[in-house]
Amino acid sequence: MSDEAPNVGVPLTSDGRIVRAFNNLEGFRDAFARSHNPFWAWAAIEICAKNGLDFPPWLRAYLSACAKRMQSADALQAKDLRTVLPGILGFDKPGPGQSLRANVEARKSERFALTFARELLAGKTPAEARKDASLEIDGPNGPDDKTLQRRLKRFFEPNPAPRDPERWRRVVAEWLLKNPSCCSRYPGLPEPSKLWAYLSPSDQVTIWADGRITLKSRA
Repeated sequence: MSDEAPNVGVPLTSDGRIVRAFNNLEGFRDAFARSHNPFWAWAAIEICAKNGLDFPPWLRAYLSACAKRMQSADALQAKDLRTVLPGILGFDKPGPGQSLRANVEARKSERFALTFARELLAGKTPAEARKDASLEIDGPNGPDDKTLQRRLKRFFEPNPAPRDPERWRRVVAEWLLKNPSCCSRYPGLPEPSKLWAYLSPSDQVTIWADGRITLKSRA
């Protein structure tokens, strides 16, 4: 469930353009929340600009923080804009790496993980779901199964790592309930209302007023 109200100033057109734009915004919001990489905020800004959408609250909060950092004493005293601009925009993670390539890596990781989820919840074993998801996303020369397992563990962050199909289905269902926009962005995934059946009766579930869901496993 989104914590953002629909943009009442823009009709949901029959061609689905605005619907897809909202789904992308939710996906970018989720990616930004998980990674704190400003790339996703700027991807959302582009979506809003192209489709005439108002900025959602999370994006306004990001831009407000950028404006505050831009007017800080450190920024105003800097003699070389290049030294402060990354931090102003939120690209302040130290060390090597290319934050602007995050979309390539993260989207592929998400596509693989959620294709795996689709196949798993359709009744396949974890091994079958990994194989078929990799074939669809990576092609016939994809990574070996150990690499695929590491991908899934990094994405879903199960604790402890599942050892049987039912536990994997439960992990996937819990993740999707916490990130329900993925169910609409990826055809073939169950609706959120159908995911509760995969949870354990002993799980502690909290549904907050803003629609967020937190789950605490007792198993």
